[in-house]
Amino acid sequence: MEHRTRKKRGFDFTAAAVAAAAAAAAVIVCSFCVSAAEPAISGATQKLRFGENGEFKILQVADMHYANGKSTTCLDVLPSQNASCSDLNTTAFIHRMILAEKPNLIVFTGDNIFGFDSLDSAKSMDAAFATAIASNIPWVAVLGNHDQEGTLSREGVMKYIVGMKNTLSKLNPPEVHVIDGFGNYNLEVEGVKGTDMENKSVLNLYFLDSGDYSTLPSIPGYGFGYHAYGKAGWSRRARVVVASLEKTQKNTWGDVKSIKTWKRLDDEHLTAIDGQVLWSKSFHGKTSLEY
Repeated sequence: MEHRTRKKRGFDFTAAAVAAAAAAAAVIVCSFCVSAAEPAISGATQKLRFGENGEFKILQVADMHYANGKSTTCLDVLPSQNASCSDLNTTAFIHRMILAEKPNLIVFTGDNIFGFDSLDSAKSMDAAFATAIASNIPWVAVLGNHDQEGTLSREGVMKYIVGMKNTLSKLNPPEVHVIDGFGNYNLEVEGVKGTDMENKSVLNLYFLDSGDYSTLPSIPGYGFGYHAYGKAGWSRRARVVVASLEKTQKNTWGDVKSIKTWKRLDDEHLTAIDGQVLWSKSFHGKTSLEY
């Protein structure tokens, strides 16, 4: 997401993993993966399912770098925007996206807060996730490399998220005792209510802790690859991912037919850009979408 706040990085809502997703048809952005139905690691308290239109829509939000609300000003903005840009602009944009896209699930994929700027990590998370919580739409989160740099440890941040309202986030699978990081879990999405797939897992969503600082001397810094920063004048943006079911010969909803994605800009029209087909049963090499 651009227009990042003071000392923030990566205000872009996108990641290099998108390219890999299109090629592998399994990875969707920033530590967030999907695959065909597989056994769930653990059940969620609230069921996710495809809608009656045969679609399951995800709003993906990355790199909010939220800190202290109105008092945390933006970086990478035009001079005319300096006085008016803060964390609250991020809140307003997410609210607009929720109203426009009406997602089935909201996914926050790391650097949800920026610990160095945050005076209180818990309060920053309360504010960062407030719009999702108020929408009463299920939401989940994983950690980035900056979430733990405040008043809570990495484990403490994830435990706090797991305890928040309306979230399906999990700390780690309880039956897996050796796993790196915090916030590694999966969620099942069941078929359309009233169909043969109503109580069956049609889609699995996998969430991974992408880690923070490298522990290997040969890999300095954060220990992962490409990381894009914003530019002055670039609009905020968020990603939408839609999995669509195919119609069966009985004219009912069956398995997943395709997974598509696009981004929307924080402009007057929430302009859609960068449409891609991530995976399709009838994939013939076409990767762009027309709007």
